[in-house]
Amino acid sequence: MDKAMLSTGQRIVYYGGWFLVVNLLFIPWYRAGGFVDVGLAQADGFGAGFYAWGGSLFGIAAAVLVYLKASGKLGAWQFKPEYLVLLFTLTSFVLILVRLATEANSVFLGTILGMLAAAAMTFGAFLDSGLKLPQAKPAGAEAPPPPPPPPPA
Repeated sequence: MDKAMLSTGQRIVYYGGWFLVVNLLFIPWYRAGGFVDVGLAQADGFGAGFYAWGGSLFGIAAAVLVYLKASGKLGAWQFKPEYLVLLFTLTSFVLILVRLATEANSVFLGTILGMLAAAAMTFGAFLDSGLKLPQAKPAGAEAPPPPPPPPPA
């Protein structure tokens, strides 16, 4: 796979997936005392619960899909694989965000970095999917046209 052929969104998802692998395995997600007590127990992403490792694995799966699509090994699908990548990255972000919200008293660096990486991956997948945000119509666009002038006498 030639990484130079990847679009910006694909690069964000691909490298974000690699970062989630490192974050899941080596950076602590849970610390019993938070940021203050350094000597207390801590756990990596697998020890932090389903929301941590589930969210990370969805992000890693999205990066694998980007790799397979870029290398031409994905085959033909009835829908764009970019939509599945967007769904996986969004699921990753939501799961890690739920982990952050439900266990706010024991958050450590891995949770925050995982959430930021998943958010960046979701943004990259959205860029790559070709979807557009809805646009607001200009204020004067909904007014009816002026009436025609009166006929000449």
